[in-house]
Amino acid sequence: NAVERAFLLADDHIGPDSLESDSMADDTSMSGDYLRISVGTSLDETEKQLIFATLEANGGNKKQTAEALGISLKTLYNRLNDYDDHEETA
Repeated sequence: NAVERAFLLADDHIGPDSLESDSMADDTSMSGDYLRISVGTSLDETEKQLIFATLEANGGNKKQTAEALGISLKTLYNRLNDYDDHEETA
């Protein structure tokens, strides 16, 4: 499966970094400018992780984060407030 996936995704060359270990494929992590989300992760959780990863990548600058995500600053604030509200009730 890993070789087939590497073949399908490769441009011209398949190298060692084209192949992922199974444990890496199951991880949800941020690596460089990429966010890895496991298949089956809810859309709400995916959105939350993307927002926080983009916020971190922009050094906490909410205006830049909203622009990068293509949403209004108000929408970003609303989402962040929703996450805070869910954390407080959990």
